[in-house]
Amino acid sequence: MQKRRAECRTLDPGAPQADLQVMQAIISVLSQLAWGVTVGGLTAAATVAGQAVLVGGGVAGCGYYVWRRRRNRAKPSDPS
Repeated sequence: MQKRRAECRTLDPGAPQADLQVMQAIISVLSQLAWGVTVGGLTAAATVAGQAVLVGGGVAGCGYYVWRRRRNRAKPSDPS
């Protein structure tokens, strides 16, 4: 006669379900790490792109301002 196991809610290392629970926990942690790395990478890329646009705009704006001042100084004044 076979003994019947009572249902147990605790994690019993000898139970066949324990391996499944451990594997699910490991996969869950790895999934969270993967999402964290992905979101972190996208955030870093967006930050770098935004900073590049701001720096490029600042350099271009300063260059335009200096060019405009030099152009206006070089023009002879209109006597009319």
